[in-house]
Amino acid sequence: MTQSNIPPYDADVIIVGCGPAGMTAAVELVQAGCSVIILDMQPTPGGQIFRNLEANLRDSSPSGQTLLAALGPAYKAGAELIQRFRTSRGIDHRPQTTVWEVRPDGTVGWLQGMNAGYVRGRQVLLAHGAMERPVPFPGWTLPGVMTAGGVQTLLKAGHLKPTGNVVLIGTGPLLLLLANQLHQLGIKPALIGRTDRFADALSGVSHLRPGGLLSLIKGVRWIARLKAAGVKSVTGLKDLAAHGHRKVEAISFTVNGRQQTQACDLLIVHDGIVPSIDIPNSAGLRLQWDDANASWRPDTTFDG
Repeated sequence: MTQSNIPPYDADVIIVGCGPAGMTAAVELVQAGCSVIILDMQPTPGGQIFRNLEANLRDSSPSGQTLLAALGPAYKAGAELIQRFRTSRGIDHRPQTTVWEVRPDGTVGWLQGMNAGYVRGRQVLLAHGAMERPVPFPGWTLPGVMTAGGVQTLLKAGHLKPTGNVVLIGTGPLLLLLANQLHQLGIKPALIGRTDRFADALSGVSHLRPGGLLSLIKGVRWIARLKAAGVKSVTGLKDLAAHGHRKVEAISFTVNGRQQTQACDLLIVHDGIVPSIDIPNSAGLRLQWDDANASWRPDTTFDG
């Protein structure tokens, strides 16, 4: 290809993803004098963390205020960042846009409704987040089995609340956060089953960095609050299986070598999050196996 045939740049930087990282990067880049195009699948900025925050803040109804209180101050704290993003001049925000291709020369293929095309940047910044780790188990495809992130999306964007026997199974802070949010919405989980053990938590403390102490304290408070509310909890859960005909009706599992069953109308599972590698992989970036997290991640330099 001759120099004259090379398509011009549409922006200095193209950002994929409009969550906290993408918004922060966009604001700082335009402040540094760069032109920015930011592509995101969602209709409003915020990503999964601050999903639908602007609309929820405008909802003055009792149910809307109850939801905001349940989602907590960390969710509402995103309002300042979204406001800075909205008012920063020079950001070309393109919502409801799916990125389906990223080329090494900075060309990005996009799809918005029935329209499709390409944009090209001097640099491409991937800020499209992570995904929940999928862990298959018997009955995992039954209706009524959902991930924690999926339930949070329905809460934030759809104002939908589960009913009946709600069971949460898995590990990690999101599981406990969601259990607390549901409890504050008047939904008492029938069971929280953690696949980790107390010994695992103790061994992890030795790797705790000073910055993580506040998060640890917050997690301990969640556990204490749920225990005080009488929510049944077990640790070291194994051999999870969901049972039912047209939807999940019960689950079975093993704790300390003893098999147990639990009636269940909604099974919420969460086994942590892993990097979303679909775009880096399709762009030809080298991937590296992260043994500690048992997942693939882009092989990057220290500065990303």
